[in-house]
Amino acid sequence: MPEVPDGEIDWGLWIGIGPIDVTLLTDNRVQPVEFDASAAERGWNDLGTFDLTAGTVRLSISDATEGESVIVDAIRWMPANQIESANPRLSARMDR
Repeated sequence: MPEVPDGEIDWGLWIGIGPIDVTLLTDNRVQPVEFDASAAERGWNDLGTFDLTAGTVRLSISDATEGESVIVDAIRWMPANQIESANPRLSARMDR
């Protein structure tokens, strides 16, 4: 730890996160999804609305990034008609 003088000290944190390679995978589709983590807000961030058929679906998150790290805390899947009531900030969706 560095030596600091007595008194109030302002602390800052720099997180070098940039675009993250995300891919949606289903039984019949592989679809890249653009996500720029440097523009992400705290909390849930929308990746888009996807028309899926019933079956297995995965979201692949790669460590190939322009930033220094990849951090994903959780992934949430919800029917599109429930998004606005769950989080009004995500009501502006893009159809993919």
